[in-house]
Amino acid sequence: MPTSLQAQILKRLAPLYVASLLQGVVLWYNIEKLFMHQLGFDDAGIGIMVAAYSAVMLIVETPSGILADRWSRKGVLVIASVALAISSILGGMSHSISMYLLSAACWGIFFALYSGTYDSIVYDTLLETEGHAKRYEFYYGRVRIADSVGLVGSSLLGGWIAAHFGVRDSYYWSVLPALLSIVPLIMFREPKLHKKHAIISLTHHIKDTFRAMTNHRVLVLILSGLVLIEALSYSMFEFAQLWWIALAFPVAAFGLSNAFLLTAIGVGGWVAGRLKLQKLTVMLAAVGVMLAAALGLVVLHSGWLVVACQVVIATGTVALTVLFTRLLHDGLPSRVRAGASSAVSTLTRVVIIPFALLFGWISKEAGIYSAAWTVVALMLAVIFVAAKTLRPGARLPDITGKDTLAGPGYNK
Repeated sequence: MPTSLQAQILKRLAPLYVASLLQGVVLWYNIEKLFMHQLGFDDAGIGIMVAAYSAVMLIVETPSGILADRWSRKGVLVIASVALAISSILGGMSHSISMYLLSAACWGIFFALYSGTYDSIVYDTLLETEGHAKRYEFYYGRVRIADSVGLVGSSLLGGWIAAHFGVRDSYYWSVLPALLSIVPLIMFREPKLHKKHAIISLTHHIKDTFRAMTNHRVLVLILSGLVLIEALSYSMFEFAQLWWIALAFPVAAFGLSNAFLLTAIGVGGWVAGRLKLQKLTVMLAAVGVMLAAALGLVVLHSGWLVVACQVVIATGTVALTVLFTRLLHDGLPSRVRAGASSAVSTLTRVVIIPFALLFGWISKEAGIYSAAWTVVALMLAVIFVAAKTLRPGARLPDITGKDTLAGPGYNK
């Protein structure tokens, strides 16, 4: 039974949860790679597409985060919804590779504006309401659960629409929920902690953001972990369908498979709020299971076992992202919070662009199972950085000036 304060927080965050759900109702996600093959893309071309929209995100993400810190975080999310609607319209209109690349670029703008914004809002809402963010994983996990509900439902519906009406209809039917998400965003009462600091020049704000992110060794480790975890997450959500195509899944099965995969977002958000992943032993057990699943993608040729491995990896990456995002925010002042989160996504693009090109090239030349070794390599890198970050004795800086925390993420 939630306390009166918890009920108050949940009520305040409710419009944010609704907006996240509606932004997840994208009916074309589950058949995108299949549609791209129909337009003339091969696996290498899909890798180029991922690299192309990642390049757009690389340009947009950090400026959008700084804009959110200096202007309005919910305002940035409203613009993101408009970009998602435009991307869906252009995708449905696409009859050529170049047209689809334009749609992908608009989606890149959407995700650049989206990333790092919800978590900053939730963290500052808790600070403003409770004076601390000890239950951040619980409340932010519900953003991921709401997102997952929208994604899973739209995946099932999108698969049915694609099978009965055509893949283009999945794009056009995605425009309305994207625009409807603007309504709860306008209704949401945004926290103002980031507005309490005097507005400094843009140049000083950028310097302040990057200085805050890199002025402590543990924060640098946390940043590195987030970048690798998010890159691993993208490898699943962007390339999972290539396994299904190689295994000759029927069109109708894409909706169900994608629905299973997207449940990972909600389950990962739920797991993050309940497992004590900040404990090194729990973390190592979790990433050990994920490594086994990554190896499964190299050797398994049973379709549903492959989907199960993808779900395990995706679930783990979502849970780890929630934890590492909390660790990052624990060491940052509010005035740079959204900008720092977006900068993490920018750095992730630096990793994803060459990774996507390499993955697509290997998949085209040697097959998807050879390309799966790149996922294993990325998983090993995540394990190494996670172990370094949560090792005994690691200390997170106290932004009040007193380094008193016993270790990153501990609720003392």
